[in-house]
Amino acid sequence: MDPAITGFAALAALILGLFAWLRADMRRVEERLRADMRRMEEGLRADMAGVEGRLNGRLDRVDERLDRMDERFDRMEARLAAVEHGQAKLEGLLEGLREAIAGRVPRTAAE
Repeated sequence: MDPAITGFAALAALILGLFAWLRADMRRVEERLRADMRRMEEGLRADMAGVEGRLNGRLDRVDERLDRMDERFDRMEARLAAVEHGQAKLEGLLEGLREAIAGRVPRTAAE
């Protein structure tokens, strides 16, 4: 056999072997990369679930505080209405006292 043909066949076998090795190496790198990406995705999902849970807890507390504030405003509104009623009553009494001191006779509805 001619040494040139033998050399060429050896070189071709070497090149094919290198391509096969390179392709297998690329497949391993791809598998590692996919595994790393899966782990990162799982970690990210777990982190997001934790953040979502904490956020929902905080929103629940905000809702509770808003409910308490609504109750306080309702109580304050009732107290203000009672004060306004008392003030109107007091104004009526003062008006009657003023008329009594001035000596005026209060008008009746029949007059």
